Amino acid sequence: MAINTDLVGKNYDVPEFTYDRRDAMLYALGIGADESDLEFLYEKHGPKVYPSFATVAGGFGGGQILKDLNIDLRMIIHGEQRVRIHDALPPKATVKTEAMVAGIYDKGSSALVDLQFKSSVDGNLLFENVVSMVVRGAGGVGDHGPKRPDTAQLPDRAPDKQVKIQTEGRQALVYRLSGDWNPLHADPEIAKAVGFERPILHGLCTFGCTFSSPVLPGDLLTAELWTEGKTVFAQTKNESGEVVLKNGMIELA
Repeated sequence: MAINTDLVGKNYDVPEFTYDRRDAMLYALGIGADESDLEFLYEKHGPKVYPSFATVAGGFGGGQILKDLNIDLRMIIHGEQRVRIHDALPPKATVKTEAMVAGIYDKGSSALVDLQFKSSVDGNLLFENVVSMVVRGAGGVGDHGPKRPDTAQLPDRAPDKQVKIQTEGRQALVYRLSGDWNPLHADPEIAKAVGFERPILHGLCTFGCTFSSPVLPGDLLTAELWTEGKTVFAQTKNESGEVVLKNGMIELA
């Protein structure tokens, strides 16, 4: 089933997304927050909302787009994510999002599909997402759309800081409750059918710029960080030293 490349440049209205503090707390648990992160988990503190919650509040409205593109959900892997946040996310809000098929690109045996989302609260642009999906087995489509931005390059030196991150065996099952129902992250039979030993963790659960290798629930990860002025570069490795998230970059206001 070929991808419908005629949709590049087409705009979509995404259904509104309403969330409250319970949703923000459930998301925090899904990405691994614990008793040391009470400001994100306990209503006494508001709670605060993780900035990365913008990927949930504004990036899950692509169901109709994927259907129109003729994409089999079982063949999708989250490839990259870019987020721009203009202000702090409130503890509760109704988010209105406009979406666009920004580009489709040939990657040999696979295709890369860029979806752009712009999200507003009370008429003010609050955050933007660009979701890049790898569609396995869909190569040969050609390139359709503008030139993609250059990939972030890590500094040529040892990292300034390393942080150990222990994922949990049930983490994908908790994270999916925030709205990503792709069965690849829950169903062992579907995971095996598309080439994985078991369900993998959502890319946005571990979060980075380019999701270069699957992460399995329970993996111990090491985040490597470099700081240059107001820019933080990052990559994450598993216990075998394999890079699972690469080319990460955070630009601070």
